[in-house]
Amino acid sequence: MTKRTKSQVAILKAAKDCFWKYGINKVTVAEICEKAGVSKMTYYRNFANKKVVSIMVLKDVISRSQQLYDEIMSKEIDFPNKIKEVIVLEHEFSRGISQEFIQDVTNNEDEELRQLMVEANEKGQQKFIHHMKEAQREGWVRKDLHFPFLIHMMNDINIKLRDEKLIAMYDSLEDLIMELVNFFFYGIVSHEKLK
Repeated sequence: MTKRTKSQVAILKAAKDCFWKYGINKVTVAEICEKAGVSKMTYYRNFANKKVVSIMVLKDVISRSQQLYDEIMSKEIDFPNKIKEVIVLEHEFSRGISQEFIQDVTNNEDEELRQLMVEANEKGQQKFIHHMKEAQREGWVRKDLHFPFLIHMMNDINIKLRDEKLIAMYDSLEDLIMELVNFFFYGIVSHEKLK
């Protein structure tokens, strides 16, 4: 990967902040430039269009999230503590996220963006299931947990994040995300290990 210039870093950070708060579709190149403190000429010298920037931002977010998850799961701590750290990570990553951003990345008509999200989701699920099976062998996860059900429920969480009635029950989307994460994780832990 080539080293990014100062302008590229500023543009990508500004874009991520704007996308996170307002969604991808509502944010303009002019708004990104203003937040980054660069001219449109500088923007277009570095990036062909907003789509390129949105894909780079999402790749960066996905990559960072996967890196932090891997670091947590490789720690020499017990499984419940790993789960606690993953929940804290989810909280950090969801801080300030808007419903518009969730809608834009889950309902995007752009094939490249949609494929990026599908691949990231599949890769994340595979890693997660691998770790759940290890934890199950160690007795931390219920022996009767059916993994296809777990995958189905993980996919259902993404649908729940677009449910307007459910969203309306919470002060922020961040609160809903944390409720779903807590519900999901603490529903899979072995009851024997909790005693």
